[in-house]
Amino acid sequence: MATGELNPNYYPAQRAAKVVQHYLNTRCGSPYRLFGLQKVYSANAQDVDSGRTYQLELSVQEIISNVSCDTRTCVHFYKCASKLL
Repeated sequence: MATGELNPNYYPAQRAAKVVQHYLNTRCGSPYRLFGLQKVYSANAQDVDSGRTYQLELSVQEIISNVSCDTRTCVHFYKCASKLL
């Protein structure tokens, strides 16, 4: 897998962004609050001892209430989480 800066339009960056989207919907979503991925602005990947670490700059939108927000987040994938990908 690629390490370093990733193209935000390519599969590895989009896949990591989808994991963030599903995490937000699981932890913060409800039947009246659903998050959708708008755009990935930048993405970096790094190999660490326990798996891979992705740093993403992306924007999400609440689909039902139509509120947009930009978020800068760091998503850590460990060996157990990498099985989801």
